[in-house]
Amino acid sequence: KWSDGVPLTAADSVYSFQLASDPATPVVKRTSDQVASYQALDALTVQMVSKPGLVTDMFEKYFWTPLPQHVWGEYTAEELLTAEVSTRTPLGWGAYVIEEWIPGEAIRLKKNLEYFRADEGLPKFDFLEFKVIGKDQNILDMVQTGNCDIVDNSGIPYKDYGKLVEENQNGEIKLFAMESKEWEILAFGIKPASYDDGYYPYGSDRPDIFGDLRVRQAFAQCINRERILKDFLYDLPELPRAYLRSSHPLYGLVQPLSCYDPQQGIRFLEDAGWLDQDLNPATPRIAYGVANVPDGTKLIVNYFLSDALLRKMVAEDIANSLGQCGVQVNLETIPINDLYVSGPDGIIFGRGFDLAQLSWVIGNQPPCELFESEEIPSKDNFWLGRDNGGGNITGYSNPVYDESCRLAHRAGMNLDLYLSSQTAEANLLVDQVPVIPLYFHPQLLVARMDLCDINLDDSAISTFNSLEEWDLGNACSAFGWCWLTKLHCQSVLSDIK
Repeated sequence: KWSDGVPLTAADSVYSFQLASDPATPVVKRTSDQVASYQALDALTVQMVSKPGLVTDMFEKYFWTPLPQHVWGEYTAEELLTAEVSTRTPLGWGAYVIEEWIPGEAIRLKKNLEYFRADEGLPKFDFLEFKVIGKDQNILDMVQTGNCDIVDNSGIPYKDYGKLVEENQNGEIKLFAMESKEWEILAFGIKPASYDDGYYPYGSDRPDIFGDLRVRQAFAQCINRERILKDFLYDLPELPRAYLRSSHPLYGLVQPLSCYDPQQGIRFLEDAGWLDQDLNPATPRIAYGVANVPDGTKLIVNYFLSDALLRKMVAEDIANSLGQCGVQVNLETIPINDLYVSGPDGIIFGRGFDLAQLSWVIGNQPPCELFESEEIPSKDNFWLGRDNGGGNITGYSNPVYDESCRLAHRAGMNLDLYLSSQTAEANLLVDQVPVIPLYFHPQLLVARMDLCDINLDDSAISTFNSLEEWDLGNACSAFGWCWLTKLHCQSVLSDIK
């Protein structure tokens, strides 16, 4: 039922589809445009009939979350963009309903008496209050003094990570952590946009430094990713395998990128023709007989990134590591709004970088389209790729990879084909190194010591996915840090009584 007691039916899902399809609703219409018909067969069943040519295994994309037609139906789609019933007091069927909303201060929720799990004694709390806190608030003080019982990731700045880990180990707070969907990478400018009309290294084109796989492998082995996780992220996440989090079912089927081995990295560079002629590691290596690179070219690269604190610290560490292998790195920090300007003007989507550190938000399905040849942004496709926004900023192109990605997208219900294709393309990314996967940003929750039954799920949309089960009790103090992407939660608070 809806929280006002009215039955929730399949017709509410049809109404949601109609709203999503309405031109006045500002959402992307790509999914709804693939639908020939969407109708309720009875009170509990909807039927979606696609237009010819659709092959998918992501059927959840074609179910529209029910919306309360009995309340919203009197408004137009345009009116709902500002109406109070949709923007301030939206009706739902979850564990809580909004009782009061004070803009900029707090949102107070009360228990939904019509909640479908009420017979299980859920939710556990009668009231919840979400507070808006400032960036300068002391999170530890707020939790320890009872001003907040829990603080989610949006209120936890990176500068506080170390202190939170320490206080968790001291038994002062409870820290929950999991890998988020934000995938941090170091991308190679394998094929800059200036090569699209032909490559001429004696003119304005940047020398083809990264066309040789050995150079990309060398960079990967000269970067100490394990140290980055330890020194800057307190070993919260694990090393990614291609674009897979450690909790992903395919993670164990994909080979890891080679570990830190600067001597092997140097051998790769020398095999490719990048030599240390003056035997001075503080100076950049010089090209002698490097394919597609004029002799005498110095191994100097420009490295672009935003001004985020963690990113700058990691970039400086990477630049120092590469310097020890004879690579001169010039760090170029750019305001984030300028960094992601679309092509041809933007340095990232205009494919004008040598190295770029950035993050992608990765869903539960492996995003193989990020490295498809037809997703290379260029003048010919208006810098948008063919179907998926032009995410292949590296210019990497491999017909074998493209075919594996196409097979995965067309596998439909053929699970074996889907899994084998996704595994093959992820392993190709590890072998071909168009990017160096650095880490998935950690997502944290800080809680008072007696708050329990917090079960995070890194495949869920929100860290509050189990909110109705949260409880208070003595059993809560039996465990602390819970790293959800491992096979089971592990306590590091062995001395807590």
